[in-house]
Amino acid sequence: MITFDYTKYQLKSIQRGLYALKAGDIPFREYGICTNLEERANIDVDYFMKPCFRTWRQFSGDSAYPVPSPYASGKYSASVVYGTTHKDDMWNPEHPYGSLRLDLLEHLIRECEDAIDNGGYNDE
Repeated sequence: MITFDYTKYQLKSIQRGLYALKAGDIPFREYGICTNLEERANIDVDYFMKPCFRTWRQFSGDSAYPVPSPYASGKYSASVVYGTTHKDDMWNPEHPYGSLRLDLLEHLIRECEDAIDNGGYNDE
């Protein structure tokens, strides 16, 4: 379990934001999870996201662009795919890149729930 430097209240705010994104309440479809989660949770989420990226089995290795290229050739980096994917495909479960993003979203939800349920927060 990851322990975060957030209060339980702050993690619950992040959790609500993650659930909103999962439900399709995505204010900026042309952007990824970080920008949209900050909009929904009204909190800086960097200290939540980065440790979670490292525990996701598909992590690209780049915290700025955690969703890897879905193309087997390796010709395109995560940042290139992010920059060239049409906004309708960024969150589309039928698109290879959108499907990976939604898998990351599910991972973030599990990590957040685990921290809330098991005391992975700092309420000092």
